[in-house]
Amino acid sequence: MYTKIILLFISIYFFNLKIFSQTPQQPQILLNITVTDGRDDVRHLKIGIDPTASDGIDDHLGEGFLPPFPPLSVFEARFNLPENNFSGTLSSYSDYRNGNVPYSGTKEHRLVFQRGEGDSVVIFWNFPSSVSALLQDIVTGTFINHQMTGEGSFLVPNPDAFNKLKLLVTYNNTTDVDDEANLLPDKFILYQNYPNPFNASTTIRYTLNANQYVKLKIYNVLGLEIFNLFEGLQYAGTHEIKFEAEDLTSGIYFYELNISGSENLSAKNTTQVKSMILLK
Repeated sequence: MYTKIILLFISIYFFNLKIFSQTPQQPQILLNITVTDGRDDVRHLKIGIDPTASDGIDDHLGEGFLPPFPPLSVFEARFNLPENNFSGTLSSYSDYRNGNVPYSGTKEHRLVFQRGEGDSVVIFWNFPSSVSALLQDIVTGTFINHQMTGEGSFLVPNPDAFNKLKLLVTYNNTTDVDDEANLLPDKFILYQNYPNPFNASTTIRYTLNANQYVKLKIYNVLGLEIFNLFEGLQYAGTHEIKFEAEDLTSGIYFYELNISGSENLSAKNTTQVKSMILLK
């Protein structure tokens, strides 16, 4: 009798252990959106498509039910899930929807946030060519009506008033995330830094299509080099470098990425430049 009870306890224990230790599966289409407070706080959000997704909390895909918003002094950003036409209590940092891949169609998401003690709310994205989106206010859809394609960012006007936005994401025969993730660009890509505007520090990200010799430098508005962030050989893929600007004054600065060939360093030099704003 006792042996049966012990065996039953052991089987239940390992069954529960298996459930709670499972690694969430990745949705077949995965898109990333980053929301910042214009300073140092960042929230990474995810949307996408999967045949097993629902309008509720999909634990197996890594969605998780979030508690109510923190106090107003704390930055936060998340999605309200579509139960009861987005008027329910479910919210998550990920919002995956049901669909078969390749997928064509439009899905609506509701992005909610609070600025906290930050200077602003800025939304960053980097979509594949088969995906576009429309960001709108939920009042009339005319106060905020911004197209989102490719790689870009959007500074939310009056974020304390427009703290809930409608995100309409359109897929055009979009393939699964693994196929798109394995494709490197035809040339290197320099992304917009985030957060931007920033206070004290920001992250600069870029993708290389091959092994490249890289120089990443910072310039002021007079064109004078003030920092050499990195110089050396890097492998193909996406890289991130954090820029600390504690000793600089507020203003516009430029970051320049220069590459000079692949492993044998024989290719012609190529340069991309983007601007960023330091606010203190």
